[in-house]
Amino acid sequence: MTEQKETPEEKVVRLSRELEESKDIEFVKNTLPRLFETLEQELGITLLKGSEIDAIYNLFQAEKCLVRVEKFTRIMEALELNHGFKVGESADDSHYANAVIPDPEGIRLAFAEGQASGPLRLAIGLGKSLVGFRGNSDHLKVSDVEFSEDDARDVASRAYLCRHIEGEILKQDIRGVVLRIPRTIVAESLLTDEELETEGQFVFRGFLT
Repeated sequence: MTEQKETPEEKVVRLSRELEESKDIEFVKNTLPRLFETLEQELGITLLKGSEIDAIYNLFQAEKCLVRVEKFTRIMEALELNHGFKVGESADDSHYANAVIPDPEGIRLAFAEGQASGPLRLAIGLGKSLVGFRGNSDHLKVSDVEFSEDDARDVASRAYLCRHIEGEILKQDIRGVVLRIPRTIVAESLLTDEELETEGQFVFRGFLT
């Protein structure tokens, strides 16, 4: 019986999962180029870099999207395998802020507090994936978040920025993705001239859908 060949869509999901589950920094450095190559050459996705990422944030704002930090594997399963993912239904996600509006403060808050992906959170920190999506669908409920007045954080600002979402995010909801990857795990061959000249802590890649 002939073994079925892996499709590019299946390949990008597999590579994403391997990266999220690995604790080997050299494996991650060697595999990231393969992930990017698969996205661009086999799936035809244009990866935006550096300041180009602003175009993604601008679209999120123009279309009044919501954003959240999500595992890259789940995002790619939705986009490439048409497997939507549920949010806001687990015990640790219920009734809490699990999305933000995409203004600059909201983006900063999401990257600061969003859950990192898999075991790498403890090992080498592959980074965080920010997904922007339409919140005005019948399969997604969006609610304001009420913060306690005893909360030491800036309650008014957080109430403005944060939302609780519950339901399922589907392929057609997703408008773009931003990866924030620690520079220490990105091979120099992947860096742009601008990135080589600066000493930023993170490398950003992203795409519109």
